[in-house]
Amino acid sequence: VLMFYGYGSQQIKKYKTSPDAFAQLAIQLAYYKTFGYCRGTYESTQTRAFLHGRTEVTRSVNVDSDAFCKAMTTGALSHTSKQLHQLLVKATQTHVAYIGQASRAQGCDRHLLGLKLLLREGEHAAIFDDAAYKRSGHWAISTSGLVGENMDGWGFGEVVPDGIGIGYSVQNNRIRYSVTSRHKWAKRMTANLERALLEMQALCEANTEQPRAKL
Repeated sequence: VLMFYGYGSQQIKKYKTSPDAFAQLAIQLAYYKTFGYCRGTYESTQTRAFLHGRTEVTRSVNVDSDAFCKAMTTGALSHTSKQLHQLLVKATQTHVAYIGQASRAQGCDRHLLGLKLLLREGEHAAIFDDAAYKRSGHWAISTSGLVGENMDGWGFGEVVPDGIGIGYSVQNNRIRYSVTSRHKWAKRMTANLERALLEMQALCEANTEQPRAKL
């Protein structure tokens, strides 16, 4: 468990960034620091705008999050602080856009699940045997966030044998991550989460224009 007291949602909003997107990007950077690459990441997104709506998947890994992670690690020496911050902002904006699509039921995962469940006994669809489809549903990182100042102790297990489960809560002045794995990755991942949050804070502090005092 990581109880990070360096800052929380109030400060992240001053960076003009979504707290959830910021927390998710920290997960991506921490995983990249731990393993050297990004893998399929599941974020549960509510579709409560619809009658009986439940969830859709926000796929947290995208071209922009991958570019940020690479720039912060293997490409750090070839990027200025301003460039890294721009990549951070772009990655979080892309994540927010994906969450919006998922919450409007415009994601792909529930649609594909519905099609799969419609198959009758003896019927077959080649897409569900495709290697890309199978890989896309192997959630190496399964995440879910809960909002609330009193969310102090919760979590869940990984959903695949080689995976990590991460429950998190971005509170006003702290961020809580609960990291689980049947391997020893949880300790390394938790340590890298703290490093990622501190590095992202430094970028935002150095490059975010502070609001001017009102006269």
